[in-house]
This record gives sequence, C-alpha cells and structure tokens, in this order.
Amino acid sequence: MADFYERPSVSQCLDNDNLNVVVVDAGSETIRAGYANAFQNQPQLDIPSVVGVLEESEPSKFYVGTENLGPQPNMRILPIFYDGLIDNFEAFEKTIDYIISVLKCDPSEHMFFFSEPVHQNEKRRSKILELMFEKLKAKAVYMKTSAALQLVSAGLTSGLVIDSGASHTTVTPVSELYALKSSAASCDIGGNLIMDEIMILFEEKEIQLVPPFYVKEKYPVEPNMPPMWKTKSVIPEVRKSYLKWSFENIAKEFAKAMLTVNPHPLNPETDFYTKEYFSFPDGLVKGFKYPRYKIPECLFDTEKMTIPSDCVVPVQELVFSVLESTDPSFRHVLQDNMVVTGGNSQISGFHDRLEREINEKLGIIKLKKAASSNRQFDAYIGASMMATSTRMIWNWYSAEEYKQGDRRIHEL
Repeated sequence: MADFYERPSVSQCLDNDNLNVVVVDAGSETIRAGYANAFQNQPQLDIPSVVGVLEESEPSKFYVGTENLGPQPNMRILPIFYDGLIDNFEAFEKTIDYIISVLKCDPSEHMFFFSEPVHQNEKRRSKILELMFEKLKAKAVYMKTSAALQLVSAGLTSGLVIDSGASHTTVTPVSELYALKSSAASCDIGGNLIMDEIMILFEEKEIQLVPPFYVKEKYPVEPNMPPMWKTKSVIPEVRKSYLKWSFENIAKEFAKAMLTVNPHPLNPETDFYTKEYFSFPDGLVKGFKYPRYKIPECLFDTEKMTIPSDCVVPVQELVFSVLESTDPSFRHVLQDNMVVTGGNSQISGFHDRLEREINEKLGIIKLKKAASSNRQFDAYIGASMMATSTRMIWNWYSAEEYKQGDRRIHEL
C-alpha cells in the first residue's frame, strides 16, 4: 500500500514476532475495541461513548460498558465526546481501563492502534499519548485518520469517504491513505439531528416515554390503545442525565426499526408511504407512516427539519463542495472511489438516495461500501487490517521515541 508502510523509524527495533495489537476506534456514539485480526469483521467490544458516574462516593465511581450502566440511585451519565472530539478525558481514561481489563492485556506488552477524526487537534492527540505512555506504559502507539481506515476496509488506498455519523457528516478526500485534511469538510448533520427530530415527533404525538427500567410487566394491547403495564416496586432515583440517555436509547431503537429514506425527494401528493408499527417499552403500540420518511429526509433536504438551521447543509451538497475544492487532476480518482460509511448510512434507502442525488449532478457514479455489514465497524476493521500488516513495523511510535521527544506522531 504505497509509501505508507515504507518509512523507517526508531520503532524498527520493536519485536514483531508476536504482534499483539489492540485497536481502539472511538466515535461519538460508540467505542469499538479488540485485538487486531485481519480476518475478523467485528470488534470484541462495542460500548456506548458515555460513562455512568456516582459522585457521592469518594472518589467518584465510574461505570463503563452497557452491562454496567444499569440504573443506580443518583447515577448520572457523562458523554465522552463533544462536537465529534474527545471532551472528557477522565471518562475516556476510565473507558480505556475498562477495555484493557476486559481484553486482559498488559499495556507494556501491547501496541495500541487508535483511529482519530480528521479534525483531531494536537492537544487531544498529546493527551492520548500521555495517557498511553506515562500512565499505562504502553509498548507503542499508532494513530490514523478514520477516513483512511474506512478506505482500507473497502480495499482502497485513495478515494472520497462520506461518513455520516452521530454528531457530524464528514466528507474526506484521501490520497494513498493520507487524509487531505485541508480539503475535508464537516457539518452538524447526522444522527443527533435525527434523534432530535424523533423526540419532537414523540412530543407532537403526545407519547409519554417510559424508561425500560420502570417496567416490571407489560400486556398486549391493540395499536393506539393505552398501554397496560406494571411498575417495578423499587425504581432507582437516577439523575436527569440518566433519564435523558434512556429516552435517547428508545429513540435510537425507533430509528433503527422505523426510518426509511425515500428514493427521491418527498412528494406527499404522489408518493406512497407504508405504515409500520413500533412497540414502546411500556407496551404502547403506535403506527407511523409519513414521519418514517420525513425524518431522514432532513439529511438530504434541510428544509424538512422541524427547527430549520442555517448551519447545516444536505449530505450531497457537502460532497459537491469537497469535490470542487480538490485538485481537478485528482478529482476523477475521488469520483470513481466514493465510499459511504457511518451509522446513518445504515438507514434503509440512504445509500441509493445519496447515489441518486450525486448522479443527478455528476453523472453515473457507483457509491462503494466497505466489507462490513455494519457501517459503524468500517474504521475498526480497516485499523485491524492495517495493524496486522507486517510492514506496520516501520510505523509504530514507540515508548522510547516518546521519551526522546520525537514528534513524528504529530506529523502522521
């Protein structure tokens, strides 16, 4: 894969006979982690990008991982990310500790491969290095832009990555596995916007959300009839942030089960929309028709947003903007190798609709998908593939280099 594997460094001295690499692909929605394995198509861990905190204890007690985030009195939820970047490093450190514990690995005997957002800054990168080398005594570290890794998982080294995730949609041109950061563009249109629209829909329909941990038992009812359920005798008094997180999880389940992107711009006068039914945690069953299509339409037509914003642009317009900003001689490479990834790309119809929107302006273009059936795993899989290449020996940033103050890691 081009010159990426051919740059010598001090880390050549690392022993590659028994390559033990832990891959960490941290995103705003979930954090994927596991041992690098080029033949494995999913991580060993896929945990929420939040931590539970009990601040009444001294010191504060942190809870990481889905199975540990059950409701407890006074528990609140802290997000690790803000605006697509790591914001709470204490929570991130607890999450890395959890990953190491579950994987049963000794950091001093392992190398760690991190994905990172295209707009990662040096300050955050330095904090991760400080954590890994000074606190955890890691053997070596490597960091690579998620867009490049997503291309690797699609079997490419150059192309245009369209990543529609939780906090943002980011379009990144990549040349020989190097992200062209100055040409990349990002917009606050993604899963969080979808969640906001779903919560507004619930409010408009006067649906009173009930957290799953309130429900002891529920009984079958006809659609649109009042739910019949029993409350648990003991319900922990959690903080508002925990309740909010519980409601967001209901919205995510709704999005996964119900949303569909229309093949073309919405036209209620001529389109045919199918009704689907969703069962809420308390047993309430509601049918939804037009909203199933209208909500994800926001990704392609921002005028469909319930609360309009001048700060967002449709996904396809972001693609056009990036293409226009790149060198014309390289543009055809990008157009021939467009890879769609991210959680929103798994919404039914997303891929075909985006392809249609792009083709209307650029002609016949086939959008590519990576090998994984779960788009959220693409960067993890790409990192796992890259990490297990024997030529990665030239690229690891060793603990010795860190001690010597070598700044190569900041130039990758």
